[in-house]
Parts: sequence; structure tokens; C-alpha cells
Amino acid sequence: MANPIYQAAANSVEIDTSGSIVELISGGSTFGTVIQQVVLQATGNVSSGMIRFYIKTDSVNWRLFREVPIPEVIATDQYSAYSSILSFNNLTLPNGIPIGVSTAVSESFVVAVFGLIIDSYS
Repeated sequence: MANPIYQAAANSVEIDTSGSIVELISGGSTFGTVIQQVVLQATGNVSSGMIRFYIKTDSVNWRLFREVPIPEVIATDQYSAYSSILSFNNLTLPNGIPIGVSTAVSESFVVAVFGLIIDSYS
């Protein structure tokens, strides 16, 4: 896996149930951004819930793009915290179209996005 093009640090991803959406990637390159994979990593114990990904459709509105169910996981010395690698199948975001994320329950995750920033076509 290459270096992430964006990584939301623990606690900068939405960790309450207020419904706030945190922008992960702005799609702000000349020709857009290609998202190949997203890695979710809980920073501790998690309850059953959902992580939701959104695509911004205009300057105000977000459209639900994908939901990822999160099972309850209690991290111990024998069991690791929840983690998952999601394929985004080379989702291409045009310039200026962001993708956002939120959680359904008040827990902390690191969300790393892997892909390509398209600066030019050859």
C-alpha cells in the first residue's frame, strides 16, 4: 500500500452523534482524485454502529454514498481493536467534489484514504 493521500487523525473524524460530517478529501486537484482504498482503524473499544461516507453534491448538501457496519469489539491483549480495509474501486472525484465521513456512535477512528491525485493527463 502506498502512503495515504489523506489521514484523519483520531478524534478528528466525527466522534459524536450530532450528525456532523468531516470532510476527508476535497477532490481539489486540477483533474480530480481517485480513491482506491480506505482503512478504518478504531483507537479503542467500539460498540455496534455505523461509519457513513458521503459525497458533497453542492456547496451545502451531502449525499449518502456508503455505509459500513461496525461490530462491537473490546480490545484486549488477545484481541485487536476493530480495523477494516475497504475497496473504493477507483472512485474518481472531480475537482472540487469532496468525500466526507461520520460515525453513528461516539467512538474514535483513524480513517486513512489511499489513492491518486490527478495533476495532469499525458
